[in-house]
Amino acid sequence: MEALSRFLLALCDLVEAEGRLLRQRGVEAAQAVATLLLAFFCLALGLVLLGRGLYLFLARLWGPPTASALMGSLFLALGGGLWWTAGRKARS
Repeated sequence: MEALSRFLLALCDLVEAEGRLLRQRGVEAAQAVATLLLAFFCLALGLVLLGRGLYLFLARLWGPPTASALMGSLFLALGGGLWWTAGRKARS
């Protein structure tokens, strides 16, 4: 009977420790996700502003149609490269 009660106490201690660890890891994971989302937003905003600035520069040099075509090609290439990279990472 004493061995059973020690076993149950040890089991309860283990469950409590695992619960604490799970909560700690959950908080760390949530912080990492929030940081990644903020980084993605900043990266996207930076790309938009960089693209806008480059478009305005090219529009003065070669006109709006050519600038639009060049910027579209640039962002299609960038998007394709990111898609290809994500696909390779997903396979491995």
